[in-house]
Amino acid sequence: MVHLIETIVPASFGKWGQAGGEREQGGQEQAGAELDRVASASSNNHVRGLVVSGGAGAVAGAVSVAVTQPFDTAKTNMQGLHSHRYRGLVDCLRLTVAEDGIAGLYKGVGPRLCRVIVEVSATFAAYDALVKAIDSMLEA
Repeated sequence: MVHLIETIVPASFGKWGQAGGEREQGGQEQAGAELDRVASASSNNHVRGLVVSGGAGAVAGAVSVAVTQPFDTAKTNMQGLHSHRYRGLVDCLRLTVAEDGIAGLYKGVGPRLCRVIVEVSATFAAYDALVKAIDSMLEA
């Protein structure tokens, strides 16, 4: 971080933008090290928060798919070419279980699970980052 600031601030202003190029080596180096430490800790906490939010979103997405997949399969079956076989949702679920077992209710779960896990984890992480950004703007 200190290197980034030194790159942005012109050399004629010295470290931390002091006019005339005068530098206090001891105090400013300690301040720079402290700034790096705080920035690193803040960055680690931010990344950790995004990972936790994203992980919670992934779990929420997986649970959502596990609960709703049988209904999604039934909906797809009732919209397909063989829709005339079913009299309704319950009949479709009953016939699917009779023909293919419980596993028949989870046909096509793989691609849907992958999509929903990525989608919900990204949504959770983005929401968490947005809330933190708005909070920091309101505090300033």
